[in-house]
Amino acid sequence: MKWMVLVIALTLVNCKSKEGVATMNAKNNENTISVQQWSGGAPGSGSGYLIDFEKAFFDEKPSKVYFKGSWTDKVSIHPDKPNWYRVRLNNQKGDVVMHSDSSKEVVNEIPFPENAVRKVDDGDVAVLVGDLWIIVNNVPVKEPLFYPSAPPRQQ
Repeated sequence: MKWMVLVIALTLVNCKSKEGVATMNAKNNENTISVQQWSGGAPGSGSGYLIDFEKAFFDEKPSKVYFKGSWTDKVSIHPDKPNWYRVRLNNQKGDVVMHSDSSKEVVNEIPFPENAVRKVDDGDVAVLVGDLWIIVNNVPVKEPLFYPSAPPRQQ
């Protein structure tokens, strides 16, 4: 009997230490979440993705969002829709330091959250809400947004 209680207690501790993962299909919620690629017009201005979703899509405000190799913890109110959130992801091309001295490789960062959750498919959006990672499949993709470059300077 004591062994049984010990096994149950250890199981509960192990389950509690892992982050939960749930999957959601966005096909039923096409008007409540979307992804749009953006690209700056001027050289060096960058590119990335805009992810918009209704506040009611999740039970509470997400703390982290991951999509196609980029992630952020900056979730803000949509500038034009007060009942929506907007996430702006910049394409991250981090340099990886390779050196025979392992102490020089300390600056390398592990990709997030792929190693923490699971291998997130290319078109999926991973959202951390509370302690639960929600993997959203089939997110509608809008037409790309290309910002115009600045006009040439007059001399």
